Amino acid sequence: MAFWAQPLNDREVVDLFEEAQGKFPGVNGSLRAAATQLSIDNVEGQEFKLLKKNAGYSVTQFNLTYGKTTFSYRRTNDKGTGLAEVEIHINDGVKAAGLEFQFSLFALKKLGNPPSSGSALNAGNLAADVIKIESALAGAVDQFSELQRSFLEKNESLREAHANEIERLKADLELERKENVERFRSERSNLDAEIESKRQEIEKAKKDLDDRSNTFVRRAIRSEIKESITGSLASSLFSANTASQRRPVRWAYWLFIVAAAAFTIFSSYQIALLPSLEAATGIILIIKASVGGFTTIGLALLYLKWETTWINQQAEFERILSATRTDIDRASWVVESLLEWNREAQTPMPAELLAALTRRLFDWDAKLEESQSPADSLASAILGSASNLKIGPNGAELDISNRGLKRLQADQQ
Repeated sequence: MAFWAQPLNDREVVDLFEEAQGKFPGVNGSLRAAATQLSIDNVEGQEFKLLKKNAGYSVTQFNLTYGKTTFSYRRTNDKGTGLAEVEIHINDGVKAAGLEFQFSLFALKKLGNPPSSGSALNAGNLAADVIKIESALAGAVDQFSELQRSFLEKNESLREAHANEIERLKADLELERKENVERFRSERSNLDAEIESKRQEIEKAKKDLDDRSNTFVRRAIRSEIKESITGSLASSLFSANTASQRRPVRWAYWLFIVAAAAFTIFSSYQIALLPSLEAATGIILIIKASVGGFTTIGLALLYLKWETTWINQQAEFERILSATRTDIDRASWVVESLLEWNREAQTPMPAELLAALTRRLFDWDAKLEESQSPADSLASAILGSASNLKIGPNGAELDISNRGLKRLQADQQ
């Protein structure tokens, strides 16, 4: 079998010889370079080194033989192609797994596997073989051109589809954006309307509050404070926490009192059992009974004093709250009188009159006997229940409605 192959330079030929000798011990071969015949046995020689260093095309032919397989290489320029002629002689008995078969594959790989591989070589038909190669190349080029055209068409189709898809997505996004904008604008309008409605309600409530009479506002606040004070008077001064803190002391008092009383009773019982009290034992028992009795009485007195202290604190607290309730009525009446005076007389109230009206106002430390008399309390209640007050040169005029009368009755009760 023969075929055409690309020519090998001197370095490639030397590498082929070195690798063949290393992989296949016992291989034979020789080459001709510059009219010199060199054997593969001298592949380590100076001539092969010079050829490898030269890397030219001085090697015109060579052959390699391993067993019954021979490769012959000959470079010729007689047809103007510049190709090398390769002949292969393979024994029919070569096994696929043998070294000769591996040597054949090695040589074919090194020498190349051209389109004419496997076809019979005829020197007279070299031009025809070249024409075949060129025709094969032209067919390959045509196929490549067809593949390139198909690729371009497919690429253009995909590009157009991709562009259309992008346009569709852009349109969808734009539509969704417009819908979101419209929805947000609608929600914003609703929120603005709700805020405006709330603002108007607040303004109306503020106006209603401003329109209310200051007098009635103060009276309402005064009534709330008095109700709070009344609730405090109705309840105990001592909270549950304070009562729980008093409980251990109370138990301790009772425990000591009971223990002292029991000791006294026991000593008295022992005295009653004695036939005579003149003995030393009788005297000791009398002393013990006396000490126990005095201790019991002393503890009882201390306990009563302790309880009295707490009761006095409760009474003082109630007195202060009652005085505060009365002072609130007085202070409310003083404020109303002061405003009425300023509005009617257009002049400030005299300091002496104002000092007299506010005497001992909220003076919680005043003595009980120095506080207001029942007549003063009644006057304060009447003034606090009045719905209208006028102060003029001829004196003060009070208007008391039915509601004021009911409130006055409740305060006096």
